[in-house]
Amino acid sequence: MHGNPKNGQFAPSGLRAVLLAGALVVHASGCSSGERRSLAPDTPPRSLRIIDGRTDRALDYETVVEAISRADVVVLGEEHDDLLASRLQLELLESLHRRRDSTVLALEMVERDEGPLLEDYLAGAVDEQTLLSGLHATEAGRAVFRQHTMPLLRLARARGIPVVAANAPRRYVRAARLQGYDHLRSLPAETRALYRIPEELDRGDYRRRVEALMRRDDVVLDPDRVDDFMRAQELWDQTMADSVLQATDAGEGPVVLVVGRFHGDFGGGTIERILERDPGIDVCYLVTIGAGAGPLRLEDADRADYVVYTGKPPG
Repeated sequence: MHGNPKNGQFAPSGLRAVLLAGALVVHASGCSSGERRSLAPDTPPRSLRIIDGRTDRALDYETVVEAISRADVVVLGEEHDDLLASRLQLELLESLHRRRDSTVLALEMVERDEGPLLEDYLAGAVDEQTLLSGLHATEAGRAVFRQHTMPLLRLARARGIPVVAANAPRRYVRAARLQGYDHLRSLPAETRALYRIPEELDRGDYRRRVEALMRRDDVVLDPDRVDDFMRAQELWDQTMADSVLQATDAGEGPVVLVVGRFHGDFGGGTIERILERDPGIDVCYLVTIGAGAGPLRLEDADRADYVVYTGKPPG
């Protein structure tokens, strides 16, 4: 893997120490070189600064595309409400498909039981509105999907790019949290095909990041409550990893997985599950973060192979 994850985290490169030293110098001198700025959603995606997450070097768009086009799996981690990130993903998918016409798109945003409807849309059997109505019951949900995900699907339909409905259906994710994995194992085989259950829950860095997300006011969390959340979280991760690997096993690639960045940051979550199943697979991770555009932040060192700040306006 480009990022060489180990135990759910990218291998330390010494970059954190370098960035920390630089941050102290900037703070002490009052230098403004670390200032961050917002970017308009219509900013040309190819003009975004792409930073090597291990060396802090800025790379040009074509260099990055050439590098990731050689991977088996390209994970694009996002914050789901970032329009500029969505536009960059569209640009990357088109660029990858031009280099490798076997490129496959996989989406966290579409669940496995929604795959037949998705196939109908890609084949031209149903229109966009039928797809949106089938995927989302509310206009708010349809509006978000229309703005952020439909451009990828329009491109896929126009270019003949296969699309994988990668995620576990929400009702089974909820059942994993409330009723546990034994309940899911007891369901019929055709139902079990809609999700993949991990053999065990993560007890390392990924779990600690989930705990930090759940914690409020430094309250000690009940381990059972964390386990409940982890069962749901890792059913997502394992199912999406399985969906990606099914595509790579079929000889397709690269498989481009669009996913919320918590599922990929620091080599954890879905990325870790992919590598558990196939340690030799080449996975590349590019993350878009809504922080103001500027140099690599200390907390983002080793977060991904490539880091892009989109300067997403707050709110």
